[in-house]
Amino acid sequence: MVITAYSVDKRSSIGMFKPKIDNVFLVIDIKLKNVKNDEYSYSQLFMNVKDEENREYDTSIACTGLTGHLPGGGKLLPGEEVRGYVCFEVPSTSQNFVFKYEDFYTRIDIKLS
Repeated sequence: MVITAYSVDKRSSIGMFKPKIDNVFLVIDIKLKNVKNDEYSYSQLFMNVKDEENREYDTSIACTGLTGHLPGGGKLLPGEEVRGYVCFEVPSTSQNFVFKYEDFYTRIDIKLS
């Protein structure tokens, strides 16, 4: 699996979704590509972000309010790819994040700027 992060954006709302007080939505445009010779199953349950204080945040349901959001999970055949937005509710004061994808076979960390 190869994951590419294209952009990172902080938003104060997504459609009808609003974060808790003092939080924002961190929106990441990512692409997942299966570079293996076998079918690969992916899931947003395997994704999170960690901030500079090592606090971890899981994906937010607010992603469903974005046009072009990444499907919650699926299967990729060899060579297939999928691209879309994932989002996380994080403190507005957090500045530095690492995106982490970790399943039973793979761990990928991407430092976000």
